Amino acid sequence: MSAGLPLLQLSAALIGLCGALTSAQRLSDMANWRDANALGWELQRLRRRTLTRSHAAALVFAQPGLTILVAAQLVASLALIARPGLAAMIALLVCFLVAALLLALRSSADGGDKIVTIATTGALLQAAGVWLDQPRLALAGVLWAGGQLTIAYFASGASKVLLDPWRRGEALSAALTSFMFGHRWTAPLVRNAKVTRWLAWAIILLELAFPLALLAPTSWLCTVLAGFFLFHLAIAVVMGLNHYPWAFLATYPSVVLLGQWLRSVLGLT
Repeated sequence: MSAGLPLLQLSAALIGLCGALTSAQRLSDMANWRDANALGWELQRLRRRTLTRSHAAALVFAQPGLTILVAAQLVASLALIARPGLAAMIALLVCFLVAALLLALRSSADGGDKIVTIATTGALLQAAGVWLDQPRLALAGVLWAGGQLTIAYFASGASKVLLDPWRRGEALSAALTSFMFGHRWTAPLVRNAKVTRWLAWAIILLELAFPLALLAPTSWLCTVLAGFFLFHLAIAVVMGLNHYPWAFLATYPSVVLLGQWLRSVLGLT
């Protein structure tokens, strides 16, 4: 798996990019996390488990400790973007992952946060496998990150095809015309029932067919991934999301490695 080191470095850099965006946003919004506000720890801890009600948790999750935690994640993110050596990469990924898990305890993680955590765990396993010369460990990281994204795409398509509002295009129209996620550019488009139904089925079929892209040559797989990234980017622009497209992008190097490994096992190369 050492041949995949450039893709591993790319994945680490993309994780850093996503983490930098998220951390910078949290730091700019840190005033809202003071105890006097609704997001302050004094109120938030009341709905958390016993573990988060301890004195140690208060030191970490109250606004001063939270600021340090987010700043540490930002530093680790920027260092990952700088493409460090393998040993430093492992240490930075560990720091990033610990910070991400603690922040998930503090506030509910969204889909992008969960994808970044998966990408980070996969990259950490790959880096450890290369550093320890353990190909199986590196492959486990590829399967973890690349495999989970592949399953996620397929499961997303499968769940949509089972839902009648999605098959009729009504769910897509409702999402893109809502007050929270709608946009004046897309609202007129998705109000056309035929167009919306066509778009909904295009999304469903592409997601269902994504696992087949792993059997394609690397250049074709990269083209498919580029298309999915542009789709995520468009959704992020329309729905006002921040790190959402970059979280998915961080897993794509692992998907490429997974495709190369699968083609090799099946004798397609």
